[in-house]
Amino acid sequence: MKVLLDTHALLWWVTDDPRLSDAARDAILTAEVAVSVVSLWEIEIKRGLRRIDVDTRELIREVSQTEGFRMLEIRPTHVLTLSELPLLHKDPFDRMLIAQALRDRLTLVSRDEAIHRYQIHVAW
Repeated sequence: MKVLLDTHALLWWVTDDPRLSDAARDAILTAEVAVSVVSLWEIEIKRGLRRIDVDTRELIREVSQTEGFRMLEIRPTHVLTLSELPLLHKDPFDRMLIAQALRDRLTLVSRDEAIHRYQIHVAW
């Protein structure tokens, strides 16, 4: 199985937060894991707004080197898939993660209930 981490799942994984479900942990431990540049962008925006206290450079290093997660960049095909999505979820970061998961056939690791409105595989 190949999974894509939603932003909160990524943060909860690296901080060993108990809010990360057992099923999500199992998926991360047993799958090929991707982290989208979209999540890193969202984290940096929230850090800049002082909503979270995360060292983005350290997070990127940890994700790619220590955890061995694959970095998923935004490709034109992701944007085209996004353009075809119905507006069932208003968060632009989550919408791009949904488009990436759909386009690349990835299971999205997320507890966001709104994501279930799309025809997408979700692990939580």
